[in-house]
Amino acid sequence: MNHLNKTIIQGNLTRDPEYKEIGSSEHGNSQTQVSHLCNFTVASNRKYKDKEEATFVEVTAWGKLAEICCKYLAKGKPVLVEGRLQLNSWTTDGGEKRSKLVIIANEVIFLNSNDKKPENNNTTPGNTTPVQNNTFKTSNDLEDLPF
Repeated sequence: MNHLNKTIIQGNLTRDPEYKEIGSSEHGNSQTQVSHLCNFTVASNRKYKDKEEATFVEVTAWGKLAEICCKYLAKGKPVLVEGRLQLNSWTTDGGEKRSKLVIIANEVIFLNSNDKKPENNNTTPGNTTPVQNNTFKTSNDLEDLPF
């Protein structure tokens, strides 16, 4: 039986995304496939009574979604991330066991911010719909829909 593992978080990026390509090597006439990876951290604030607390969550995006996130996201930008939790475990050089939970993004929605948008680019984050399944659509692409 499959169990539900779904997480949704909304907040602002705490730093610029970090982009990596994994597996990009050539051996003679053959070339291995490249995987694209983008890591970023989202800060989500919660207010209760007269207090406020922030939760910091690391997010990893793969493939085309990783490329798009690293191209259009930046520190301070608001996003909504939907994905699954994954526990990463490792042992330090000193022999200590460490672990952390990260969200593996399935969908990233670029939310509007108060920042000024470039005048000549219709694919700015504030003008987008959800990014998922290797697609990236702007609001201009949606004008052709029949409903």
